Amino acid sequence: MVKFPGLLNILFIAFLAAIWFAEWKLLISDLDSATEDRSTTKSDFANSFKIAVVGAGAGGSSSAFWLSKAMQQSTFKTTINIDIYERFSYVGGRSLVINLPDIKPYPYRTPTELGAHLFGEQELHLMRASKEFALPLHNATRSLHKFYIWNGGNLITIPLSLLDKLRFSLLKGSHCSLKTSVSEWAKDVLTRIVSKDDSAVQDNSTNLTHRLTTLLSFSLSDYLDQAGVPKSFANSLLKACDRVNTTDNLQAMFASAFSRQQHRIIGGTSRIFEEFVTRSGASLFLNTEVTNIEHAVDTHLWKINTSKGAKAYDAVILAAPLYQSNISIPERFYRQIPPVLHRKIHVTVIATRSSSISRQFLGFPSGAEDIRYLISPSEGRPGQPAFSIMSYEREVSPGVWIVKVISHSAISAEWLLGAFNDNVNWVHRHIWDVPVIAPTTGSHFLKLDEGFYFLNAFESVISSMEGQVDAARNLVDALLHDTFGQGFCGTNDQTPRMLKEEYLPGWDC
Repeated sequence: MVKFPGLLNILFIAFLAAIWFAEWKLLISDLDSATEDRSTTKSDFANSFKIAVVGAGAGGSSSAFWLSKAMQQSTFKTTINIDIYERFSYVGGRSLVINLPDIKPYPYRTPTELGAHLFGEQELHLMRASKEFALPLHNATRSLHKFYIWNGGNLITIPLSLLDKLRFSLLKGSHCSLKTSVSEWAKDVLTRIVSKDDSAVQDNSTNLTHRLTTLLSFSLSDYLDQAGVPKSFANSLLKACDRVNTTDNLQAMFASAFSRQQHRIIGGTSRIFEEFVTRSGASLFLNTEVTNIEHAVDTHLWKINTSKGAKAYDAVILAAPLYQSNISIPERFYRQIPPVLHRKIHVTVIATRSSSISRQFLGFPSGAEDIRYLISPSEGRPGQPAFSIMSYEREVSPGVWIVKVISHSAISAEWLLGAFNDNVNWVHRHIWDVPVIAPTTGSHFLKLDEGFYFLNAFESVISSMEGQVDAARNLVDALLHDTFGQGFCGTNDQTPRMLKEEYLPGWDC
């Protein structure tokens, strides 16, 4: 009986030991489970990387392509899964193509571009893509010997006839000599943007602007002035082009004047961007509007909410104009994305048997020469022309022409009949929202947060097909460095480059 209390103590200690042992086993089990969970999560990330691209325009489609190509060229063991969301029913953004109706006298499925489609030899990515994808090129340089500027009263012919040259020389003291100045200016800008010697990542628009400082400090009008072009003429010329804000018009005009080759892809230049999507292996969701992008709670993932559901991703590339797309993003990001003004451009495409714009409509007697490229610097003023540019695009069948009219407001059917000698067989209308390119007042950041990238940060500086493709390459390189610590060419970004003249960052390592 005396030893009984000691026995109770022993039993009590044994009981506590059992409890402690059970708790210890439970703790170890929890730790092992947590370790397994973390290991699984890490393994999943290492073997599968999910990324969403919002927007299937030039930038979005090329982002997917660059991602896929980088993974092919790298030593990464990660599988990349790309989803592309596009609210419209097509790929290519402002490179939209339509077809003429399948009725006589039109050839079957004649493609006609409503927006961006021309590119030259200096636009290296587009030229390389057409070659790599075996897309047939068509020389789209207009075989024009002259184009015209009309302010509602006067009609100026460019290049000038001998009489016009004499009159300009007497009135202005000089004559037009554009070729060297403009061509070299455009070449310099493109060379600085797509440099074969500098593949450094540009992380915001200010860095790119700084890179181009010596060129952007001069406007095209400055270069025209240096070339001896009268200011009144240069202002009229540039005002019309600025109103429509599409480089195709300026390119086409200078290509005609200087015999510089311009190309388009047969079937539509949008085929390049369709190939980008196809070759990327991405899943494409057309007619799917992204409504909200948010951080998934307690994870590193980003949640994409669409009109058809929601899905989480390791990274997101927003390749759509934020303020025109109605996409909601975290409030703090808006401070990093200054608004870019957009304006509406009306594109009216017609089929006509009239071989020229009516001279009588312009207020002049009939003449022997056809007017097939007409610029108006006074569009929108009371009593002034209703268009910015009218251009004959091509003859699609004998005696049937496709003509494009660009304006800031809708062109009436009556106006079209008057301009084309009461001979308008078919009309298609489209409205674009295009960015107003103006000196940037702040930095537009490429990376808004870990795993969240904004491609359109560069659109305020450069808005073109080539510019978007190269901006996408730059973005993907930044994303790869952030995520895997490597760029396009693996761990060593100074990988010896292929010894050939056509070496191009992104395509060759």
